[in-house]
Amino acid sequence: MTQNLLEIFILVLVIRAFHNRIYQL
Repeated sequence: MTQNLLEIFILVLVIRAFHNRIYQL
C-alpha cells in the first residue's frame, strides 16, 4: 500500500465529511 494511496483515501474521507456538513445546512 503506497503512502500516496493512504493520503488520497484520507483526503476523500475529509472531503466527504465536509460535503455532508454543507448538505446538512
